[in-house]
Amino acid sequence: MDEPRGPTRATPAWPPAKRFAFRFVFAYLVLYIFPFPLTSIPGLDAVAEPYHKLWKAIVHWAGKIVFYGIWNVEEETIGGQVRPPLTTDAARWRRVIFSYPESLSIQLMNDSRHRYSLELDPAKKTLGLSPRQDPRQRSMFTYRQSAPGLLELDGTLDHQTIHAELRRVKEPSFQLINRGFHWINEYPFNR
Repeated sequence: MDEPRGPTRATPAWPPAKRFAFRFVFAYLVLYIFPFPLTSIPGLDAVAEPYHKLWKAIVHWAGKIVFYGIWNVEEETIGGQVRPPLTTDAARWRRVIFSYPESLSIQLMNDSRHRYSLELDPAKKTLGLSPRQDPRQRSMFTYRQSAPGLLELDGTLDHQTIHAELRRVKEPSFQLINRGFHWINEYPFNR
């Protein structure tokens, strides 16, 4: 039944030179080969083409997003009147979110979100916004960066003159980034 067995044999550890070589080859494959090679393998080009295009788009976007991130609206003037940040004000902006080079989201104080197509012209310092539902309706904003992390927008949207002062939210303040991943979430994160 429970007979003693002979000594168990442990697998030998890799020598440091082999470990280094394996890590080097793995890093080389991930950084230089995996984004590109599948399109060159006969028969797999149809499968790999969408992934290859996505990879190229991501690399392209990374250089184009000037204001990438979440910007909190510190002060907003609509039609010449300063609007205080009341959660009952459905017209005041809470946040402006730049997540893709050709789109922008405006989150209002009631947490609803309006999405716009974005045309950014850094030479003229203008933002062209058009609602995704009606691309013919276009609004123009001028922007000014008085300091890093501060942005001022002036323009018209829905036939109203708007001036907004924005402050960039630092990424380490996001809980997903600074808290890390947990398989089991304790209170208050388990909602």
